[in-house]
Amino acid sequence: MFPSLLTSVLLTALLSVPAPTSTLLTTDPVRAPHRITHQLVRLADAVPPGESIEVMTYFLGSRSLEQALARAFARGVRVRVVVEAATVREHPESVRLKRLLDADRTDTSWVRLAHGSTRGPGGAMHQKTWRFSRVGTTPYVTVTGSYNAGDLADSRAHAVMWQWVGADVYRAFAAVWDAQVRREHGPRPLRTAGGAGWSAYFSPLSSQAAAGDPVLRRLATIPARRGTVVRIAMYSMWGTRGDRIAERLAAMARRGARIVLLAGPTVSYDVRAILRGGGVAVLPGCFADGTYTHSKDMSATYVADGRRRYWTWVGSDNWTTDGTASDEAVLGIESRAMHDLFTAYVERLRTRPGGVFESACHPRGAE
Repeated sequence: MFPSLLTSVLLTALLSVPAPTSTLLTTDPVRAPHRITHQLVRLADAVPPGESIEVMTYFLGSRSLEQALARAFARGVRVRVVVEAATVREHPESVRLKRLLDADRTDTSWVRLAHGSTRGPGGAMHQKTWRFSRVGTTPYVTVTGSYNAGDLADSRAHAVMWQWVGADVYRAFAAVWDAQVRREHGPRPLRTAGGAGWSAYFSPLSSQAAAGDPVLRRLATIPARRGTVVRIAMYSMWGTRGDRIAERLAAMARRGARIVLLAGPTVSYDVRAILRGGGVAVLPGCFADGTYTHSKDMSATYVADGRRRYWTWVGSDNWTTDGTASDEAVLGIESRAMHDLFTAYVERLRTRPGGVFESACHPRGAE
């Protein structure tokens, strides 16, 4: 009777947790360094037995997240994790979790190491996505963005993640997950998905041509005129791809759009020069204390079809040439409320003192 009673108590506790809602999660290395970590732990701890947690993350370097996934596995949750093999040496958490989950080859829980992109040659498995089939009584919870799951990253990087509740987004990410686990390569690896009020894309890109770049395609749909406001927080932007995107943004600014970019540690001098030449406000996203924006995110508000639109795109895709070969995921949401949350995040960084560029930027522990 005792095990049944214990199981009943556990299930009652799990099913009584507050229902997660769709929102934008942010972490602040100065004021709230573990906010996203703590939320992921809460979500993992509320997944009932028989459900699943599937993680696709560049690295796992958080002891608390390792323990939360181990707890979920112990109570009968299927836990499957993919990490980039090149990061394992520096992060023993992923090694310990792999040892635990892989001990019994007959179950369906495991940790797998990706040696580069899972759906193309070269690159890296750079995506950062956590999916929970059910949290308490709430099904289909997806958390995705730029957050690296590590204790050191928590103390150094400003990062953003969507927490999204909905079957359509969950299933779109699940379909790509299945292809990644199967290492499904093809001539056109770029995948896109979308529905009412959302869109997503999944790298690698199919080619280096500008016409196939989902960022340039997105910018082409945004009216370049007065009344359009674009806010960007970008960790890395350089090379041919970075220059192309910068030239498009500069052209939009010349035609009246207001564009602000927070430049992270590896936004190149050439990119910043192109942007400033067009009238884009380029502000520091790297700070004298060694913290920095790790975002790869953008919002836009503009008038189209007679009404004002509010879009925000959050993901793991740095705007660089090298990044086109890696596994990345970006989710865009049309919502005034979500746009306002991202605007507040940008404003916190924009008004933060101690911003620096170039040689004065010494990011601690940047990827």
